[in-house]
Amino acid sequence: MKPKKLICRTVFWLSLLAGCSGVVMASPAAVTATPAAASTVADKGTAVAADTRTAVDPLAGRSPELIKKYYLTSGKTYDRATTLINSLNPALTGLDSKQSSYYLRIDKELTDNYFRHVRAYRTDTQELTGDYLVAKDQSSVWRVDGSQPGMIYGSAEKLLKKSRLIVYPRYLALGSKGVVRMQIPGNVPYTLTARSLNDTIARVTDSRVIETVSTGKADIMADYTVGDQKGTVVREIRVVTKEDLERMAYAAYLNELYFDTMWAYDPWPYGWGYYGHHHHHRPGPPPPPPRGHRPPPPRR
Repeated sequence: MKPKKLICRTVFWLSLLAGCSGVVMASPAAVTATPAAASTVADKGTAVAADTRTAVDPLAGRSPELIKKYYLTSGKTYDRATTLINSLNPALTGLDSKQSSYYLRIDKELTDNYFRHVRAYRTDTQELTGDYLVAKDQSSVWRVDGSQPGMIYGSAEKLLKKSRLIVYPRYLALGSKGVVRMQIPGNVPYTLTARSLNDTIARVTDSRVIETVSTGKADIMADYTVGDQKGTVVREIRVVTKEDLERMAYAAYLNELYFDTMWAYDPWPYGWGYYGHHHHHRPGPPPPPPRGHRPPPPRR
């Protein structure tokens, strides 16, 4: 083989070998970097999509008859709710007709039998620009969208009377867990902290989960803030063994079964007993007794 050709072939194989080794060494880095880059792009894409996605009026452009089926469009209730929303500080509601015109939709049905659900949509794009809950007695208004949802008008004093603290369940089997929550109409924002006054029986985590420690009674103390209202509530729970809880459940079942049986039981032969169903539900006088049980006629 000629020296010139040998040199060219040697250079060719050396360059090919170097290229292969470079690919092998670069491959792991490439494999590692590619998913990361793809993940970054995907995450950014998802974030952009989440930020730009805006709710639109579902009945935009629909007939007035269809709109009236689901929303209030006139009347005293409509006027009071819209007047209240429009009178509030635009810095709180986010509504300023001078910057962008809007219109309001008010649900026909009450939310939790207490709130009027009001939504504001931009006139030009029909996009949602404000979401509110207005108490039916107009004692408070809550904004449920935006970066800082909360009460923007009135007082939560009346709302608090419709709310309650839930410590569930009252009887916990050893090894199980319970919860501490507030039940509030409209599920409006609130703050709640809870702790156990008997840590040797049960304790409460930062996420308001009750964890059992040993059997016995424990008092759970909860501090809450709902709008402008603050308070403290104490509830008692009992931690029992699983066997005790099963016996209690069975006893409750038998008790309910006993009362159901007694309620249906009628000791009188004519269906007119005090405990009988007929005594409470049958109108008018009792029916005549059967012929075989009628008393004999009086003597002449």
